Amino acid sequence: MFYYGHMSGFGWGGMMIFWILFIGLVIWLIWQNQSKSLSVNKTATQILRERYAKGEIGKKEFEEIKNKLQGEK
Repeated sequence: MFYYGHMSGFGWGGMMIFWILFIGLVIWLIWQNQSKSLSVNKTATQILRERYAKGEIGKKEFEEIKNKLQGEK
């Protein structure tokens, strides 16, 4: 005879693992959203410095853009 009550399958341990994973996922999603919103608030000069540091633009282009940005203030 089989018993299909609250202790069958994974039981309490499985339910606890489920809730730990679920809460962890929610916390991770909130953290990801906050880190993305922080990157949106960067200034143009910060973004320019990051692009230069990554090698996306050269020194000449960096200086030209920096001078244009400083002239706009």
